[in-house]
Amino acid sequence: MILTIGTGGSGLTFLNWSIIYLRGDTSYTFLNKEVDEVTDNPLLTNRTAHGQKKDHIHLTADLKKLHLATDQSVVYIVPSQQSDLEYVLQFKEKKIIFDPYVLSEELLARMCSTIPDFPLNNLIETLSLKYDQQIVKQVLIECNKFFTRYYTMPESDLDYFNINYIDVFQNLDQRIYDIFNYLELSITTDRVSNWLMIYNKYRSVNQNFLSTFLSNPVEIDNNIQMKIFKEIVAWKNGSFQTT
Repeated sequence: MILTIGTGGSGLTFLNWSIIYLRGDTSYTFLNKEVDEVTDNPLLTNRTAHGQKKDHIHLTADLKKLHLATDQSVVYIVPSQQSDLEYVLQFKEKKIIFDPYVLSEELLARMCSTIPDFPLNNLIETLSLKYDQQIVKQVLIECNKFFTRYYTMPESDLDYFNINYIDVFQNLDQRIYDIFNYLELSITTDRVSNWLMIYNKYRSVNQNFLSTFLSNPVEIDNNIQMKIFKEIVAWKNGSFQTT
């Protein structure tokens, strides 16, 4: 079993497909025992790799499904809280952990741009009924740590492979060899050229999320900024009022 651990929007769907595809699989057996063909191109919308189904755990209660895994399972885990990560670290299997502290502003902008039904987008729309939307977005990005840094990276002496936003969206064509070396897997050489073509397309359309998200930055009045900040905190704490 290989565990890839990170936030939503961190590109781990593409990474999981890359591992499965480049190790040479033609089919993949999911935790629920369903079997699906491994595609040679997972890009449905260009920016995401959702053309390849995945084993995906994003609820604490579902972590028990890891006991259904086989040696060939590659499971993408989104920790809901720090204890989720600590639970996963107990497993001896190979782990690739996404560091959410690197380019966290860019990461949050990508979350808002690529995750279907991302709750923060609803918050933006709601707050934009009272405040300028560009100001709302700017304050939200300033609060990025609330939404991207909800787990702490483990100590460096533990056995895991550390990746970050740059590794996935800019340098995966280089880092993939280090990843496979850590996983103690061989890359299927006759698939590399197709994978590179797909990754180059994926990389080219996954740039500049932050500058696009904040397309027209403006000066923010301190009082307005504080009001929006308090509403974001209230939303995060579950006490946000929509009226």
